Amino acid sequence: MILGLDYNGVISERREQYSKLAQFFINIGSKVYIISYWDPLKSKLKFFELLGDFPYSDVFVNSELCNAPEWKADLCEKLGVDIFIDDKIAIASEVARRGILSLVAT
Repeated sequence: MILGLDYNGVISERREQYSKLAQFFINIGSKVYIISYWDPLKSKLKFFELLGDFPYSDVFVNSELCNAPEWKADLCEKLGVDIFIDDKIAIASEVARRGILSLVAT
């Protein structure tokens, strides 16, 4: 089982809860991927500083202008993500359209 999480609006808003969820997935032998768009004007180093000790298996960050719903959905397919959580309905809808369980964080 592979869990995909967005950072902005998901982990950044409810860090403690998603940290526990991510740790649970890792403890049962699953992978946790952080899949997020990061403002190109901000340093990727700052992204990793903010992520800190959050448990994850790998991080995929895009700082280039792109169609975020398609980029995230394509990446989720490529990585074999089973569950993806994002705060944007358009992104969650595109990921779900690909047959991946997609949840909208509020």
